[in-house]
This record gives sequence, C-alpha cells and structure tokens, in this order.
Amino acid sequence: MIREDYFIKTYRETWTALEHSIHGNPLDTVDLYRQVSSHLSYARTYYPDHEVTRYLNALVSRAHLVLYGKRKRDMLAFSRFFTQDIPDAFYRCFPFFLLSYAITIFGIVIGILVVNASPSAITLLLPSSLISGIHPLQTGPHVVNAPIMASEIMSNNIRVAVISFLGFFSAGIYTIYSMYINGMLLGSIVPLFLHVHRFAMFSSLILPHGVTEITAISLSGGCSLMAVYRFFVPQKRKRLASLKMALFDGIKLIVLVTIMLVIAGTIESFITPDFLAMWIKFAIAGGTFVFWVAYFSYCIVSAKRRSRAT
Repeated sequence: MIREDYFIKTYRETWTALEHSIHGNPLDTVDLYRQVSSHLSYARTYYPDHEVTRYLNALVSRAHLVLYGKRKRDMLAFSRFFTQDIPDAFYRCFPFFLLSYAITIFGIVIGILVVNASPSAITLLLPSSLISGIHPLQTGPHVVNAPIMASEIMSNNIRVAVISFLGFFSAGIYTIYSMYINGMLLGSIVPLFLHVHRFAMFSSLILPHGVTEITAISLSGGCSLMAVYRFFVPQKRKRLASLKMALFDGIKLIVLVTIMLVIAGTIESFITPDFLAMWIKFAIAGGTFVFWVAYFSYCIVSAKRRSRAT
C-alpha cells in the first residue's frame, strides 16, 4: 500500500488536469476520467475515510456528469431533430412538396405520351449516349461493383437534389424545369419496355430505389419552391425574415433528403442488380413506400399537434 501523502503527491497533477479539462476537450477528459476513476477505486480500498477519497469521489462524479450528461443531451437533440425539427419543417413545406412531386409526375406522363405517340421523339428527349445504352431486350439483373456504384449514384443524386434546392435563386424557374425534365426523361423510357413486353421487369429495377429517390428529389424541389414563395409572399413577417425561416427549414429537410438518397443509392447498388425474384423487389418498393408515407404522416400529425398546443 502507498502512503497517503505519497499517493497524493504522485497523482495530484492528474487530478488537477481533470479539473481543468472538464469543460475543455472531451477526448482529454475521457482519458483523465478513466485514470482518476482507478485512483478513486484505490483510495476507497486503502483510505476509505481519508479526505482525498471524498475529494476524488466528488471530482469523478463531476466528470461523469459532464461526459455522460452531455452524451445524453446529444442523443436527445439527435432524436428531437427527427421527431420534432424535421416534422415541423416538413409540415410547412408539405404543399410545395406536393407541387414538386406533381410536376415530376406530370413530366413522367408527358414523356410516356410523347414517345408512345411518336417513338422517334425519344431521340429529341434523351441524349444519344444514353439512348445507345438502353437495350430493353437485354436489360435485367447484372453483376456490378456495388460499393463503387453506390458511391457514384449517391453522389450524383445528392448533387441533383442540392442543385434543385438552390434553384430558388432563379425564382424557382430552374427547380420547376429540373423536376419536369427528370420526370420526362424517366417517362420517355417507359414505352420502350412496354413495346417489348418487359415493363414488369423494368418496374422491378426502377421502383425499389425509385420510390425513395423521386420522393427525396421532389422534397428538395419543394424546399426551393417554399423559399421562393416565402420571399414573395412573406405574410405577416418581414420579407427577409420569412425567407430566412424557409431556408432554415429547407436546410433541415436537405439533411433528410441526403439520408433518403443514401438509402436509395444503397438499394440501387445492392438490390436492383441482384438476381432476386420480381415479387421480392416489388415488396421492397412497397415497403419503402409504406415507410415514407407513415413517416411523413407522422410528421404532419405531430407538427399539427405542436402547432395547436402553442
């Protein structure tokens, strides 16, 4: 056993360092906290009634509260972001999200109708490089380097979503154009697969990731349209204050959009190319659809409840 005075002299600097680090770098605090906890354990064993034991017990308790109390607060803040902040932002963005989604669906319908009426029109709608890569009779599950493909798909989709969001700088004109063109390009491909009776196979390749992907990009476009509307129709707020609130809501929702596109990219890379039965892929598509409908419904209901409470 070490004498009390020697024990205090040996480890006093460590204890002082922990006192100073409690409100500093958490990584330093964690390491010092572990060391001082072992000192406290030793002191409790050999000097249970000594003043140094009471001092170390108080010091370790303070450090524990700072470290783990902060972690709990961080977890609560993280949970609040998805259960309150995003729902409130989505509730305010909901009409514009529907409008953005409607523009995309309208583009899909126009693409289908145009190419179905005049198949040669696809050469005007799609780049030649893309047309040359479409082979309806050969399309199907295939082997790919999934991790690399996932990274490329996610990066591209996130870029499209961010550009759509930034379209508010064009008073929403570019956003509307982007939503429409994205839909029309997708719709123009559909008749090619209908013509060779492979629409079910085409749908099984598109829908599992497409449900989440189209929803995410439409939400990004909705954020842009919301910002434009709030700027030109500030209601009771000052114009810049109204725009600022819309942009803050948009930034929160872009976080959700990014997560959705990561999910879509993962499905597109690891599930779409796989030789799974069609019904499994349709079940995955249906599952994602039900999940997002449920989550967005929760967003609207919970935001309404909080709005009434205030």
